[in-house]
Amino acid sequence: MKLSIFLLPLAFASGLLQAQEAIDPDSLLGVWGTSQDQGESVWGYDHYHADGTVKSWGTFPDSIADFRVDGRYQISGDLG
Repeated sequence: MKLSIFLLPLAFASGLLQAQEAIDPDSLLGVWGTSQDQGESVWGYDHYHADGTVKSWGTFPDSIADFRVDGRYQISGDLG
């Protein structure tokens, strides 16, 4: 499952923001939120760990359906 996130990764992925300098992958670690209203409310969270694991959880908008996902991620490509 791929979730859109409203902070830095979404801005880069959508092409809205272009990196002026190389991005340190460590700066992408931590908890990110998923929003449909520019962060006024958050319905999902992703916690990226340095060991390549990610834990995601939340409740889908306009529903009572919640989710919890554990997975692995890999950063690749030109980040700078």
